[in-house]
Amino acid sequence: MAIKKVSITILIGVLLLIIIFYFYGYIPNKTVVLNKNNDTLVNSNTLTMMYETGPDTGEYQVSSDTSWPQDGYVFNERLSKCENGSTLTWDDENKKVLLQANVSDKCYVYFDIYVPPKITDICVNGVNLANCIKEFNSIAGDGAEGIYLHDGQGNYENANQEAGDNSYRYAGARDTINNFVCFGSDDVTCPSDNLYRIIGVFGNQIKLIKYDYANSDLLGTDGAYASVTFDARSNYPGTHSIINRYYWHTNDDNTWRTSVLNTVNFNTIFLNNFSEKWQNKIANHEWYVSGSVTASATSKEAFDSEINGEIYTTKIGLMYASDFGYATSNSYWTTDLSDYYGGAPNNWMFMGIDEWTISYSFTSGRHEYVLYVTWNGGYIRIGDAFGTPEYAQAVRPCFYLNSDVILSGGTGTQSDPYRIE
Repeated sequence: MAIKKVSITILIGVLLLIIIFYFYGYIPNKTVVLNKNNDTLVNSNTLTMMYETGPDTGEYQVSSDTSWPQDGYVFNERLSKCENGSTLTWDDENKKVLLQANVSDKCYVYFDIYVPPKITDICVNGVNLANCIKEFNSIAGDGAEGIYLHDGQGNYENANQEAGDNSYRYAGARDTINNFVCFGSDDVTCPSDNLYRIIGVFGNQIKLIKYDYANSDLLGTDGAYASVTFDARSNYPGTHSIINRYYWHTNDDNTWRTSVLNTVNFNTIFLNNFSEKWQNKIANHEWYVSGSVTASATSKEAFDSEINGEIYTTKIGLMYASDFGYATSNSYWTTDLSDYYGGAPNNWMFMGIDEWTISYSFTSGRHEYVLYVTWNGGYIRIGDAFGTPEYAQAVRPCFYLNSDVILSGGTGTQSDPYRIE
């Protein structure tokens, strides 16, 4: 770390027992002051401050600054020394150095260039994946690496719009969020169908969404299969040339518990693609499946509606509408989900094809509505749970990992996703 070296000559006429010198946030005329009355102790013309020449270089150069660094530097307690044994500490609240001395002394104070922590400093082999994400947020703060703690408070834009469920969620542009996980494969290069992304940490469980859409090779042609496809569009970053489409329900019904997309395609066919070892890492989770959500709602309003629904326990599901909303940069959290036009570039979850959410909307006459993400802009709208083929959409399965999942490698990038023991 880079530290500022301050050479401080303290000439004291009488023997002092223990004095705490407050080197204030400014040093007028390079003097050192003893107390809050600014009584001048010593003219410190020999005062020398040393800054690190670059991040983590360990090399320092003389600075002519006359004030202690307020931002961009961090006090290096290990290197900061006094020739006659006095001690130096950093008062972070008041941004000043404190000197404890009982003799005249000459001291050297070092400051390192501040280097923000990286999640890869904490999320390393052998640690619990959920815990290391939470620990990183507690150290680096909201927004670092795109992670936000939704505890209902914060010092960033729209923090008052957090879900308030104490979850840790990733938010930001698609190419800036390193939240990739390889699940279901131990191959050296993760197959594209085994690539997932972390929606967030909920309690002690990681919630994953499949990176690319699930086609009939994983979901089958039974159940809610619609026999129609989407062609890959220019704003679709995945690997499929065509994307299979599925009905949300095969009856005019928006009850997820009875949907064959849920029971057949997801929790039978898709789940059985995994070996028993991998299936055992997927948690049986309580999903909220009937809270009435409108598209004309903010992420917070959608979340509050979703959690008032019926609870249904199963392994595989879909993203909530609020999951998608909160994956967008926090500046959008006051925007209705139906007005997310142009928000897609700021949402890592957006993949450029119409796709279902699990969020129930409402019933009107003979129509049962649920919410889906649109391909053109990434906004949310209502759609019929069942009908003619144009009502079928793409799907990306979601699931929660058991809380004891241990990291065995990777850095979270698409080319080097996290690996699970």
